[in-house]
Amino acid sequence: ILGVAIALEALTNAWDIPFLAALLLLVAVVCATTAPFGRSALALLVAATTAFGAVRPFWVQGGGPPGFGWNGEKGASGIDVFTVFGLFLFLMLGWALSRLLGSGAEGRSRRGILTLVAGIGFGVTLLFSVELACLLSISLLVWIVLRSDSSIEERLAAVFLVAGLGLVLFTQRLFIVDRMNTFFKLYLEAWLVFAVGTAAVLFSSPGTRGSISTWSAPARAAAALLLMASLFTTVTAGHGAMTSTRPTLPETPTGPTLDGLRYLEADRPGEALAVRWLWRAVEGTPVILEAQGPSYQSFGRISMLTGLPTVLGWDYHVSQRGNPQAEIEARKTDVRTIYSSGKLATVERLLRRYHVAYVYVGWLERKTYPAVGLRLFDEALELFEPAYENRDSKVYRVKGGEADDVFTPMREALPIKPKGEP
Repeated sequence: ILGVAIALEALTNAWDIPFLAALLLLVAVVCATTAPFGRSALALLVAATTAFGAVRPFWVQGGGPPGFGWNGEKGASGIDVFTVFGLFLFLMLGWALSRLLGSGAEGRSRRGILTLVAGIGFGVTLLFSVELACLLSISLLVWIVLRSDSSIEERLAAVFLVAGLGLVLFTQRLFIVDRMNTFFKLYLEAWLVFAVGTAAVLFSSPGTRGSISTWSAPARAAAALLLMASLFTTVTAGHGAMTSTRPTLPETPTGPTLDGLRYLEADRPGEALAVRWLWRAVEGTPVILEAQGPSYQSFGRISMLTGLPTVLGWDYHVSQRGNPQAEIEARKTDVRTIYSSGKLATVERLLRRYHVAYVYVGWLERKTYPAVGLRLFDEALELFEPAYENRDSKVYRVKGGEADDVFTPMREALPIKPKGEP
């Protein structure tokens, strides 16, 4: 079961692979402390083999492993780490100290003073050095794991906490692919394992040493305050998502919607009509050519909205998935050439190379490429057949291409807006 779970994660988010491999190894080591070594090793082998066997048939071979290296910039500050993980760090430290110092009535004052000093010391250390705070916390958890009186449940939960701290430590000094993705993807993983680990040690067995039910009233009150603070974003983001203004048409209901095309109908109705026509008229998944440009802009929007493949989408995301940079650059140049050159022989050769069945020309294509290149699609009737047209958008079928259907060219008028509307 664990191997299948790892395979599913690896296929949906390859960033999880190093973390899951390390976590699997740590779990096996902990299991070996309470079970025969041979049985633990066999369990590790079965899980790893299952994961590899389930992933291998679906694994796409690309242009090599992702970039990996030493961060050239300063890591996250202690206050930023506390903002993200403060609740979990508090719960983890509280459990560890309660686990080590005990929870009986005898020596309560001494334990309170030691806990306060340790908490202040940890906070100062975190502000001074995130790396040192993580290393000290990992050492404390490993010490607890190695104690003979710790249960297997505590050891496994401690492994999750160690894994979370390891992820925070990793992001301070190293990166995978790039620094931004390393932080937000690995921080998400850390958040999840911190949540599982702290929940397991604090709430799974009420009354046991270290559980939150044995904490002093001030410690539980502090935990409650941190929990309330942690819910701030949950409440405000949820409220904002439900009340923020969304573009809507006059004849459609307002408010939240699952209609992913609603924004386009309000902003660019001609393009919305063209997309809906592509949904209805085009069968299968032929290649459609559209403008190509930087990520996080409107480029690639027709492919995204229709599910049809295009020659090149957001190039940085394509490179993240292991595709050779030389091929990406070549495709960028070829897309620009098709839309810009105005030379029929060159354009046809490139269209055939990429098996393009349809060419889309809308507001973004007219903004990105010269008019002399775009005129070719209307003039070269031996290669291009108008398939769809409205005032804002045109779709051309490439004759002799992958989708050699016979269309009755469709022209569509845009909706007439009510008087008084811009």
